[in-house]
Amino acid sequence: MQQRAEKLHIFISVVVIAYVIVIQRALAQMTVFDFTTDQILAILTSVGIYRILVTSVFFIGNRSPAVLGILWGRDYINGLWTYNYQINGEHRVGIWRVVQNIEGVSITGYGLDHDLKIRSTFRSISPLFKNQGVYEILSLRSIVSDPDRQHVTKTTLFFDNFKKGAFNSAPTTIRAQTLILGGAESGMSHVDVCVTKQKRAVSETEILSDLRTQLLANSRQAD
Repeated sequence: MQQRAEKLHIFISVVVIAYVIVIQRALAQMTVFDFTTDQILAILTSVGIYRILVTSVFFIGNRSPAVLGILWGRDYINGLWTYNYQINGEHRVGIWRVVQNIEGVSITGYGLDHDLKIRSTFRSISPLFKNQGVYEILSLRSIVSDPDRQHVTKTTLFFDNFKKGAFNSAPTTIRAQTLILGGAESGMSHVDVCVTKQKRAVSETEILSDLRTQLLANSRQAD
């Protein structure tokens, strides 16, 4: 994931080198002060231009979904997601908040019980890295009923159902599998986890409200 930031630095470096070449050619034909002073000024201005370009590009890129969408392409997953899966006959749901910028991806979220109360929380502790064609990320997870203990989980992500936008084709569904490494559920694997992008929601509170509405509607149907 760091490759995108590195490629941006390389691109900016190429631009600055081209600037230096052009300036040096111009100074070869027209001396402003003297040869040595002109060369020093050319180098100093190139360093300044490099720093300005890097600061500007990263400032704009990290604040513009359009720019990030172009840079990340089919790997652009920034935003709010909900997930659900079945385990031991129990249906579980939860929420992801993915924060994505030029440098990389971080994921925080929590799992909910059948009453939509927080059951567990987690936050990523590693970059999102590619392993044999799929993405993986490590997280630190804690269960609300045992808050003093934390353990590591490894989640494997398969991007799916790409939707073409104005600037890229980003996934709207992620198929995931989480392996728990430690704690009361150590060795347990949450398989066939379906993660869905929430395009309209702007906060976890809004998603919870929608989930509660669905839960109430389902309970009325059951009655």
